[in-house]
Amino acid sequence: MPTEMTRAVRFLMVSCLVVACGGKAASESASATGAAGASATGTPSAASQPFDTLRVERVTSIPGNATPFTGASQDAHGVQAFYDRLMLLPPPPDGIWHCGLDLGVRYRLAFRRANEATVTTLSIDAAGCRMVYDANEQGFARGVSEAIYRELASLLGVQEADIYPVPLPR
Repeated sequence: MPTEMTRAVRFLMVSCLVVACGGKAASESASATGAAGASATGTPSAASQPFDTLRVERVTSIPGNATPFTGASQDAHGVQAFYDRLMLLPPPPDGIWHCGLDLGVRYRLAFRRANEATVTTLSIDAAGCRMVYDANEQGFARGVSEAIYRELASLLGVQEADIYPVPLPR
């Protein structure tokens, strides 16, 4: 006969398994949806055709904290590859996590498809939690690293220091 302790441990293990499976299913669903594309509001939806244009603007919530920057790319293959890479970043972890110093710098990325008036907007935190946000300010991916900024600088045809003039996150 199982003891109270054994029952409690079994209940806890089953509960963890259910939560883990549910969390994984939700993450997979979000990743699959996000990888398919995003609508004009930035909410993930099915992409009808690849993106071919990217416009980037650096903004800050702390006046004077960053110099203005705008850039653009019409490299259709590069723009779509960069978008796909952002969609493949891991989702933020469940629960509470601690982030580094947030300097208030964010990159607003406007992706556009040929002959469409709508724009899919994503934002990237340059510091802090280094999240990717949709147009509704919902963080759906985490883990923006130095490689993302290098790829973005290359895509825009600028120096890395033009994109991120302070030490890059690692």
